[in-house]
This record gives sequence, C-alpha cells and structure tokens, in this order.
Amino acid sequence: MGPMKRTPAGRYVPFLIASALLLLLCIRGGTWGLIGGSAISFPRTGGEMIRIPAGQFILLHALTWAAGLGVLLTVPRGLSRRQTAWAIILLALFCRFALLPHPMSDDINRYLWEGRLVTEGINPYHYAPDDPALRHLAEDDPFHSRINHPGHPAAYPPLALMLFALAGRVAYS
Repeated sequence: MGPMKRTPAGRYVPFLIASALLLLLCIRGGTWGLIGGSAISFPRTGGEMIRIPAGQFILLHALTWAAGLGVLLTVPRGLSRRQTAWAIILLALFCRFALLPHPMSDDINRYLWEGRLVTEGINPYHYAPDDPALRHLAEDDPFHSRINHPGHPAAYPPLALMLFALAGRVAYS
C-alpha cells in the first residue's frame, strides 16, 4: 500500500485541531484567576516539597505557545495569502476574546506611572515610584498607591516607556 492521500477537506483537520486546542487553552487562561495563586508542588526526597509559584500558569502558558506553534505549522497548503491571513486573524481575535475575563495585571499601574514620568520630563530610570522627590506627583495620582515594587526604578526599555507615555496621553486610565 502506498501513502495515504489526504482528501481536500482532510488537509484542514490538523489545523482545526490545533486551533481548537489553542482556543480551549485561551478560554482556560481567561478564567484562571490571579497568576500568583497557581503554584505547582513536586515531592522531593526526604518528604520535602518543592513549590513553584505560578507553576500552573507557567505550564498553561507553555502549552498555549506549543498549540500556537502547532497552528502555524498546520496551516493548510493551497490557501491563498488572503485566506491564510483571515484564518489566523480570526483565530487570534477569538483567542483574545477568550482571554478577556482574566483579571488585569497590576503592572498597568506601573506602566501608567512611568509613562507619566516620561511625559513630565522625569527620568524613570533614576527615580523609584516611592522616591520622596516624586511625592508631589504621587499625591494626586490614582495609580501610584497600587504600583508593584515601588522601591525599584523602571526596568522597561526606552521604547516601552515611550509607548506608556503615549498611552497615558491618550487616556490616563
């Protein structure tokens, strides 16, 4: 017997399976809850346990990336560029909608704060959010009190800070 030939409809099956898996993982991610509350524990010799904070979320993230790679590797041959683009765009939109229920990270507070500093002409690499020199800005800022790691200055690259500043100018919310 020779190799099995796929029917025209059969060439879509691997792509549809990978797409469905990716979408299901995104749905799970969207309803996961806070990232830090999902630790994985492994037994160690001597009865001790090794605890990996956010380990379940890291595993989910890795599986989602693997499913995304599976989607890209199984895009059916024979589709036009336009059809391929639409298939990927629609899947990406569905996955993003599936992630909407996930609670927003508290990182947004730092993004807005550091963008505000850039807009004010202050170097966020020089001043940590809780620096007394910034008290006059912090007092009336609705996000300052919720910044994570307020004792550390900016760690994001300059282009990211410029994007934070742009976003803050559009809507500081």
